[in-house]
Amino acid sequence: MSVQRPVTEQTSQSLARERKARMQEAREAIIDRLAPHVHSEIDLDRFLHAVVAELGRMMDADRCDVVQLVRAGELRISHEWRAAEDVPSSLGTSFPVDFGQLAERFDFARPIRLDDTSAPDLDPRIGLLPSSLGTRSLLIVPVVLDGNVLGLVGLHMTRALRRWDDEEVAFLQSIARQIAVGYQYARLYTDKQREANRTRALLEIASLLNSRSDFGELTSHVLERANELVGADYCALGVLEPSGKSVS
Repeated sequence: MSVQRPVTEQTSQSLARERKARMQEAREAIIDRLAPHVHSEIDLDRFLHAVVAELGRMMDADRCDVVQLVRAGELRISHEWRAAEDVPSSLGTSFPVDFGQLAERFDFARPIRLDDTSAPDLDPRIGLLPSSLGTRSLLIVPVVLDGNVLGLVGLHMTRALRRWDDEEVAFLQSIARQIAVGYQYARLYTDKQREANRTRALLEIASLLNSRSDFGELTSHVLERANELVGADYCALGVLEPSGKSVS
């Protein structure tokens, strides 16, 4: 017959220290994933998959996910980790959102902390979450870069209620800041690649101008390269006739 021992203050403090250590370990693991990519390309998709898995396990959540702004007026759950197969999946779920109207009523830069999603007088933003996801307790913080909300990272409890404390909110906010850093690295690398491609294309066009004499052939090559550079569906050149009255 086992004897259930009461939780003493010393035991409680020990558990709190252990949890803080685990939080710090998870945060450092996420930072370590970013470190090798400071001066190179970051696989943002792979990074986000790793973040939700490490975060979900460390926080003993039933589900952890990342919601991204995929286009104007639409949020989509792009990455997900679940503690077990019987936890409802949210992956791919889309939320049509009118940010203009919502911005007047809600501050999406503020965390959403709900210990019981069935309680009365809840944060109105919970209405965006489909009931089919089975979320009973919810903690969501925004991913913000340069003052713009890029998405959300959330922890869900589906099998039992949970009280989220201030320390957990602060921790999730720190993780959201690291995710924003990941976005920034990806954006900087993309901008750098775009600038390199633009410079290369201009050098190729300059080389063509110096090496070709046939106007039609030269024009064709320049338009083709310019079209590739900007990713347009169609590219054309209009030449003003000597009369100045028409373009061919």
